[in-house]
Amino acid sequence: MKKFNLREALEGKSVVTRDGQKVTQIVKFDVNHTNPYSVYGLIDEVIGSWTESGKYIDGTPIENPLDLLMETEEICIWVNVREKRNRLFLEHYYLEEEAKENARDTSGFTFIKTIKITN
Repeated sequence: MKKFNLREALEGKSVVTRDGQKVTQIVKFDVNHTNPYSVYGLIDEVIGSWTESGKYIDGTPIENPLDLLMETEEICIWVNVREKRNRLFLEHYYLEEEAKENARDTSGFTFIKTIKITN
């Protein structure tokens, strides 16, 4: 999966949520400029709304399972490998830049490396 691209989504390219749900009928409304949620789509016949960048909850850096991503044919995840007290810990991300950003956070763990895994 790759970062959400509003132009591509409006052109009909496949969009999914971070947790893999298909999002269809993407539209953008320019009605209320004070409301950041101007992008709408359907998930299993339920209407959802997002920001233009695909965020489900505006103003938070935290990943949400309902954030939008562009679907790709290749399945790819990025895994950060960490070690603490001779135990390995794995953290997975769908975007390379998110994995690299979170690689800096040590919080008592020793960062080993980021691995790309594809199908």
